[in-house]
Amino acid sequence: MNKKSQEEIKERGIGREEFPKIPLMTAIEYVEKILKKGKEVILREDFEKLIDKHGGRLNIIIKSLKEYGFVISSGKSELMVTDLGKKITKTKNSKEILDVFLSVPIHKKIYDKYGRIIPDKKVLINFLEGKIGKLDAQTLAGLYRESMKAILPTMSTLEERPLEEREEVGRERIILDKNIYKMSLILGRLLPSEKDEEINESLDELLDLAEKNNMKEFSGVIKGIRLTNKESESLKNALKESANEIIKIFEKELSKGE
Repeated sequence: MNKKSQEEIKERGIGREEFPKIPLMTAIEYVEKILKKGKEVILREDFEKLIDKHGGRLNIIIKSLKEYGFVISSGKSELMVTDLGKKITKTKNSKEILDVFLSVPIHKKIYDKYGRIIPDKKVLINFLEGKIGKLDAQTLAGLYRESMKAILPTMSTLEERPLEEREEVGRERIILDKNIYKMSLILGRLLPSEKDEEINESLDELLDLAEKNNMKEFSGVIKGIRLTNKESESLKNALKESANEIIKIFEKELSKGE
């Protein structure tokens, strides 16, 4: 294989995985616009006017809606909203929204690796490059982060619990949801950190939020990293060695409230 071919593979990937090229919430908004017209089927040219997108961008949007499973082609120039498309515009169930997002195989691979942590963009690109190539990795990293930032604040809610339980601890859980979102962003920033000062700052923030929300096991992991550092290991190495455990325990703590 010549050098040019090797470079092309690196840029574009081998056995490229297809994925939607628009964020999940944007896709849902487009479906809502179709349904608000009082129809489940729309002509392509009418859809073009409805969302004011044209040419190549329109093609990308339509392809992405199909990849999410929200529309299918109906005839040569029509789009029809699927049952899933209709359902997703009505649901307030955050797990159902997440499940739709994770039905895209490459999204699921990222989630299986990082769970509800929103990884730093550079970390995501490095994780994805060998799977889908550099160009798609850069695109997907941004899209994944944007979609998860929209989905995550609604996770771990009480919507599936009995009403009396929601009334009893609803306010407390809303506060926890916001803190989980903050912690996910901090973790995404922390894991690729190289400087001790940045790591210490992030660890302080995480420990404070974890203790406020009684996440004892997770607090213990954070304190353990600090202890390892005091025993002459570098903070960067201690963090690197504990990365998988941090992700695992964070997910375990979140699952307790669901």
